[in-house]
Amino acid sequence: MSVGLAAYSVTYNSNQYTKTNWTGPTINTNQIVAVNIVIDGGAFTFQSRNTYTIVVTTARNNIFTFTVTA
Repeated sequence: MSVGLAAYSVTYNSNQYTKTNWTGPTINTNQIVAVNIVIDGGAFTFQSRNTYTIVVTTARNNIFTFTVTA
């Protein structure tokens, strides 16, 4: 069984960047895949030492939320 990644958003404080028409990778069961979350530099840029919340939505509408520190 596999699932495709369909959308993501990145939030820092009240700033948010969302990509709703993302053609992310398709991931098979028990597979590890590197995923690039690309942010439009004009709308949103990562800053060192800041913590960001990332939400990834699958094509089946499963939602995964995690945080990263740049």
